[in-house]
Amino acid sequence: MECVDTSVSCRDCDIQLLKGRKAIVNVRPDKVMTLKEAIGDYVKDGSHISIGGFTTTRNPMAAVYEIMRQKVRDLHLYVHSNGPAVDELIGGGCVSKIEIAYGGSGKFAATCIRFKKAVQEGTIEIEDYTSHDLRQSRRLEFMNRSKRITYGTT
Repeated sequence: MECVDTSVSCRDCDIQLLKGRKAIVNVRPDKVMTLKEAIGDYVKDGSHISIGGFTTTRNPMAAVYEIMRQKVRDLHLYVHSNGPAVDELIGGGCVSKIEIAYGGSGKFAATCIRFKKAVQEGTIEIEDYTSHDLRQSRRLEFMNRSKRITYGTT
């Protein structure tokens, strides 16, 4: 098939045949961008974001350092378990509130040095959940926004 819109090439759009005629279904601009552009476009002061990883593994450190370089502030984090990514963001002054299911500060693998200090000094607001409650509250919050239902965790 050929594209009927001469302003885009065929690899930039989806085309389908409708009753023998060509039609553009969806024009897709190039969505590839650098990490610097992505953080600049989508992570703003006061954003609510979730950081992946589990304690010391699979933390998105490149994104964390870019957030810190761009001096994004007042972030509200949703995390399952604290690790270097969350600790760096807290130490960098980027976080104002965190909802977390686990924050460890073990003697031999202290992963939450800045987190612990911020909680003790009261410089961040914290909501502490069990692992199940955190997942359930986020799921119910989404349902509330989409279906206008009320909920509460126990």
